[in-house]
Parts: sequence; structure tokens; C-alpha cells
Amino acid sequence: MIIYSIRNKHNEDGKEVSYIKIMNTIMIIFTFAVLMSSVMKMYFCIDEFGYTIHRLVVWAALFEEFLLIIPTALFINNEEINLSKYYFISIFAVYLIMNIVNFEYITASKNIDRYYATGKIDLKYLEVYTGTDAIKPMMRIAEEENKADTDYTKTKSELNKYLRYVNKNTVGDMDFREFTISKFIAKYLTDNYVLDQENEKEENKRSVFKNDNSL
Repeated sequence: MIIYSIRNKHNEDGKEVSYIKIMNTIMIIFTFAVLMSSVMKMYFCIDEFGYTIHRLVVWAALFEEFLLIIPTALFINNEEINLSKYYFISIFAVYLIMNIVNFEYITASKNIDRYYATGKIDLKYLEVYTGTDAIKPMMRIAEEENKADTDYTKTKSELNKYLRYVNKNTVGDMDFREFTISKFIAKYLTDNYVLDQENEKEENKRSVFKNDNSL
């Protein structure tokens, strides 16, 4: 709308041109206000319910909108700016970054940081939607020393089951076309974790056996 109004103002007199610029500027201000409102809503949503992949994508979309507002605002007073070129470069750059960034890993890592800060975590979401990319940050909870806390014990028990499931079903019988680096790393990490768990069980059995013999 802004581009159309500016492109068609050449036959207008000075007052009408100024009026068009003012109205376009007001439109930009209102658009920016709506953008900031969306940012705050998303911030409070994440603060209350945690991170998801879709919420990170919304952050990226809001950031892209902010990038598009800046040249549009400048274009109101300087028609020499090539908006189409800037829009294309900006959208392509953000799209490229979104394809490079590991949203699954970031989602898992941020939710686990939130877990240590608030004690809240949705493991089911991480297990279903973040896949093997989330294994490395999940190991932070799994490798932590046991605490005398019911919620923590429940969370760690559920996580232990999931890590064993990943260890059993990842890479082993997988078709080579399904192979990814994240699955290879997940297999390596869970192999070590399961081995440590088995060794710990053996040590506990030996200590119990020694105590029985001493009696």
C-alpha cells in the first residue's frame, strides 16, 4: 500500500504529497506497535509455557518483519531505495539462516535451562518433536546426581526410559538413507550412558553382596 501510494503521488500537489507521507508514516508507526505487541505476547507465552519449534519460527518471522519495516520507513522520504531488492535479500537471508540453525537443539537446550530455573519441563514434547537433536542437552539431566525430590526423580526416570529407547532404536537397523549426524551422535552418547548405568547397577549388586556376606 505504501509503495502504491508513493508511486502514484507524482500528479498530486505539495499538500497532498505531504499528507500521503504523513499517513504512510502513521501506518509504519502502527505496524511497529503491532509488531512490538506480538513480540511481548510471544515473550510471555514462552515464559509461561516454554519453548517450542513453532514459537521459535514465530520469533524469526517477527524479526523478518522488523527488518522489512526499516527500509519501508526510509522509502517514504527517499524513493530511490530499491525496496524489491532489499525485500528479496532480507527474506532470503532469514530463510537461509532458518535452514542452517538447529531449532530442535535450541528448543531442547532452552527448555532444559528453564527446567533448572523453574522446575517445569514438557519431556513428551521434547521426545516427540525434537528427536535425536535434543539428546545432548537432555544428557545434562540424565547425568546429574540423584536428588531427594519426587518431581526430579519422576523426570529422570522418564528420561532414562527415553534414552534407552533411543539407544536401542537409533542407527542399529536404520536404512543408510535415514542416517544423520545427529542420530550418530545420539547413539554414541546413549551408548556411553547405558554402559555407565549398567556398570553402576553391577557395583550396587556387588556392594549388596559384600554386605550380605559380612553379616
